[in-house]
Amino acid sequence: MKARLPIDIDDIDCDVDQMTAEESRHERVKHLAESLVATRKTAAENIQSAQTKQIQRFDLKREAPTYQVGNKVLRYNRRCDTRMGDKLQQRFTGPFVVAEVLGHSVFRLHKDGVVMS
Repeated sequence: MKARLPIDIDDIDCDVDQMTAEESRHERVKHLAESLVATRKTAAENIQSAQTKQIQRFDLKREAPTYQVGNKVLRYNRRCDTRMGDKLQQRFTGPFVVAEVLGHSVFRLHKDGVVMS
């Protein structure tokens, strides 16, 4: 089935001369183009609003992980993210014990008495 576009729809009488039909089509296309810009702007605003609400709901439920000296943790292997292949390799190694808290989400770990930096 051939697609029908809004420009293809004839809502004018057959008795109207060709010039009036062309003007009517031109006005309809102009109206469609203007309404398309407004519709896209409204859609972008709605998306932004929805994303803001989603961020707020996510932040209410999630707390940043806090670790203290003596806690057991697993260390994430970031090289698995960028390497091709090795998709079956373990993403986490450990368990390690937190030896020292150096800063926000920065820890010194040790395993079997060996300190890792």
